Amino acid sequence: MKNIPLFVSIAALAVAVIALIGAPTSGKSKNTTKNVAAGTSEMSIAYVNLDTLVDAYDFYNDEKTELLAWSSEKETSLDSRYKALQRKAMELQQQVQSNMMTPTTAQKKGEQLGFQEQEILRDKQAYEYEAMDRNQKMTLTVFDSIKSYLKIYNEDKNYRLILANDTLGTSILLGDEGMDITREVLDGLNKRYRSGSSKKDTTSVK
Repeated sequence: MKNIPLFVSIAALAVAVIALIGAPTSGKSKNTTKNVAAGTSEMSIAYVNLDTLVDAYDFYNDEKTELLAWSSEKETSLDSRYKALQRKAMELQQQVQSNMMTPTTAQKKGEQLGFQEQEILRDKQAYEYEAMDRNQKMTLTVFDSIKSYLKIYNEDKNYRLILANDTLGTSILLGDEGMDITREVLDGLNKRYRSGSSKKDTTSVK
């Protein structure tokens, strides 16, 4: 039985975070502004590079490491059980070929091995469903953590809109580097996580 791959979904996180909206505020920002409707109003905008943010976010990496360790343990157990079943099947075949048991006994043992195989396959399917569920919950947990921090971060920044960008630039094709707040947000996220503050509003996937 081959190991079952588990994909920790940065892509799913990208979809979830693709438009991170800061809290609206009536005050003017000290940061870069964009005129809207021929200068009748202003909107303060910033963006974060999602790839950099996720790859270097300690909370995400800790959760990913824990999830992959759990997945590896499950896959190793399933693989070990399946290989043990294969050895029993080979032993049974050799015993039948050597006339060491009656056809009736061989049939009963063969049926038992079949039941064991079905049990392993059911456990494999259950693991796959659980792995997807844990992965989805982890993605949402990380997203909630980022959203929660951005609300705090934006209290004195007064951005009207905070966008998420990725390596391919699917959200922002061109942007002023002065609008990139990735490093500042990342430093704040990691500081908050290491201090334990983020545990108040996020739930680890365990």
